[in-house]
Amino acid sequence: MPKSILLIALSFSLFLGVNSAALSAVSPLPLLVEQCLKLQSPEQVTLSSPAPLLDIEDAVDRSRALEASMLGLFNVKDRLRYYKSLTISPKYQESLLQCQLHLADLMAEALASPALTQLLGFNNRENQELVQLSLRWSDLIDNNANIIHKSQLHTSQAAVKLGLRSQALTLHFGNTNCDIPHEMETKASPQTKIKTFDKNIAAYLIQQQDSRCQQLVWNAYQSRAREKNEEALARIVRLRNETAAQAGYRDHTDYSLSKQFLSTPELVKAFLDSVTRRVDSPPWKFGTSLSQSAITKIAVLDSASMLIRIYEAAEPLGFHVEMITDNVHRVWHRHRLLGDIFFGEAPYIRAQTLRFPVVGNQFGQIRISSKPLLNSYRDQQALIKATASAFATLSSSSHHYLINALGETQDTSKLGRLWLEYYLSDAISPPLDDKSREQKLASYGRQLKVFRAKVAINFYSNAQPKLYPNLSDEFIRAFGQAWNEPQDYAYNFFAIANEGPIYYQDVWQESLANFIYQSTKNCRERYKVFDILMINEPSSRLGQRLETLLGSPIDAKSLIKRINDAPLSQDQRPVTCTF
Repeated sequence: MPKSILLIALSFSLFLGVNSAALSAVSPLPLLVEQCLKLQSPEQVTLSSPAPLLDIEDAVDRSRALEASMLGLFNVKDRLRYYKSLTISPKYQESLLQCQLHLADLMAEALASPALTQLLGFNNRENQELVQLSLRWSDLIDNNANIIHKSQLHTSQAAVKLGLRSQALTLHFGNTNCDIPHEMETKASPQTKIKTFDKNIAAYLIQQQDSRCQQLVWNAYQSRAREKNEEALARIVRLRNETAAQAGYRDHTDYSLSKQFLSTPELVKAFLDSVTRRVDSPPWKFGTSLSQSAITKIAVLDSASMLIRIYEAAEPLGFHVEMITDNVHRVWHRHRLLGDIFFGEAPYIRAQTLRFPVVGNQFGQIRISSKPLLNSYRDQQALIKATASAFATLSSSSHHYLINALGETQDTSKLGRLWLEYYLSDAISPPLDDKSREQKLASYGRQLKVFRAKVAINFYSNAQPKLYPNLSDEFIRAFGQAWNEPQDYAYNFFAIANEGPIYYQDVWQESLANFIYQSTKNCRERYKVFDILMINEPSSRLGQRLETLLGSPIDAKSLIKRINDAPLSQDQRPVTCTF
């Protein structure tokens, strides 16, 4: 059967030689496409009249059988996503597209199957894992409800991505004296000298010392983004608001937030307002300000040595990493095998999931790519984040792929990983000086996200007045100076086309994870915090876990206030925590 072929091929990657395991850790692309196109709908999906469910045990057995039968499809989707992150030869583009279409057809059939409808209609509140699974399946059904809309949406999103991809900028300055200086004569008018600029916008803003020119060129760059993306984004808004109306919501903002922890625009606004802070320079001056800041000095480490440090720092949480080879690292957690990390050198640093773990069915596989030498604070932090992501993914302990792969809500799905990032970083990295380049970059990036989240909330909303009636004032609150072209605000970042109103979620999750970390930082048994957040053997809902860790109240409004009011812990004495 295709599923068997796939599982054998994926398992075989565990036993490949050092080089092939480290550099590939995946089936060859033609084989993957062949496996993909041979996948068929499992018997559980094709049954037109499944037998009635007898009791909760029967529902558990059926749910596991259904998802196990879908595991081949899920695994191929994950491998396909990995390949799409690489540079693919044009000769494979057509076959990969065929694979994607085939997987979409199989998934649509599964989501419409009587077996799944029966499971979702069963009263499963006695089993927390089934409750969690039903949430994931229901979200998938909602997200795939209108295939035609989804196809049009993806096309428009691709158009926006293409419009934003290039950082090259060519401007005619006329007589503004804002070039750095470069003059060229045009063929059309040899007598006319036109001042032009054609290079990276960031490089220009750093080289240009005239603040008026910096703002002029930055504004022109933002306007160009609107010209390129206005039509595609208008289509995206229309499609998403049509879908929201069909679901009974006023607009896409209300609809998309209805499934999140911060479930209303008013809650998102309360959070964004609470974390708005003024940074010391507007975007057009930030490059100059950053270049004048001191870089945090660190000891240069090779990536292998840094990984060893990270692995050792994770041991108090119950992790043990077995070095099978220099490139294959087997990860255990309290004698439970989680899966393998395939480590390889690359010009970038990132973690990529090759296969999610599913208890009772398969171990996880993660690829970590890293630069050979980590000679900056930023590089070392990037490897900490990549390893935290790998550990968090491998630690998932459900019998169901969907619970391990998807969060309970999108705006809480990274809490465990972010908590682990704070834990590992605190153990390994030196604290940042407030005036350091790295801290300035982090503060600026956070406020830019906060401002853009306000723009995104407004952009998809039909409410009158808007949640933020004057975004120009919000820009001044964050950056201290005015940007007086509000019509340009929405067109210069891709996330508005992709995440939309949920763009706030990164800043929100960082804030909540840090609040959890600071609130439990002095606990003697901090491994319990990780167990509750990530292992979650009882399959408890997020609210139950937050109440265990933080105490009441843990509703969204109360948490926003608690996060905003909480001082950083100054007492470093270990304490006994009651969870």
